[in-house]
Amino acid sequence: MLERNGEEVIVNTSAFKKSITGVEKSKELWPPLYCIFCKKICHARGLFTASRYRPHFSHKREPDNAELCPLSSKTTRFKYLSGLGSNSEKAKQVKNSFFEFDNLKKAYLICRKLRGGKGKLAQDEFIKMVKVADSIGIWGYSYLPEWGIPLLLMLMSNHETPNGGASFFYELNKDRSHVNESWWKRNVRLEAHWVSSGEKIVAKEDKNPSFYLTLPFEKSIGEDILSKENLEWYDQDKLKKIWLFHEQHRTKSNS
Repeated sequence: MLERNGEEVIVNTSAFKKSITGVEKSKELWPPLYCIFCKKICHARGLFTASRYRPHFSHKREPDNAELCPLSSKTTRFKYLSGLGSNSEKAKQVKNSFFEFDNLKKAYLICRKLRGGKGKLAQDEFIKMVKVADSIGIWGYSYLPEWGIPLLLMLMSNHETPNGGASFFYELNKDRSHVNESWWKRNVRLEAHWVSSGEKIVAKEDKNPSFYLTLPFEKSIGEDILSKENLEWYDQDKLKKIWLFHEQHRTKSNS
């Protein structure tokens, strides 16, 4: 993330490389980079390396606990996504479609329900989750169905337990398979882990969990949640911050 004229600007490695044209060898002149999630200072690495070394951003100082920030280079939550290819043209189309207000609204309602319902996910928090997803570039993943984006957004943050006593995160897991059209159908699921230890959360025999320990990557999850909502009630006045987020993206796309 860059700060430009007081505004947060999400950049990928290609965009950042373009922004430093002419001063490539003068790192002191490069604009400062910050993590969109934890706001810590970041560095760009591998931009000019003529090898298979993949250009990427990394924290100047990685957190001791990799799961405190979903953008830590050592997080395990995205491990199965690393092998997926990405199509830039598809990514642009999917991103523009997702940023339509109706789609942002539906994604917010799905994520809010998965976080525990009303009062458990502020609009600002949801927008931050989308920004983290944008910085990773999830839009162009091979064969990713658009209905699955709200579920993947649950990977983009740490979540408090309902009583506020601890935090957990979701890690994507699946049965191994080659990357093809059936990849997302091979028992893909999101599994809850404790942020403090990284350990998978196991349900206690004598107690029902107060949050989802496993989220299957299935279209019916979102459909069931939205079927119980009055979508027309959530207009631009009710979701002012999300509407503004949509408008900002539309303005940038048309400029």
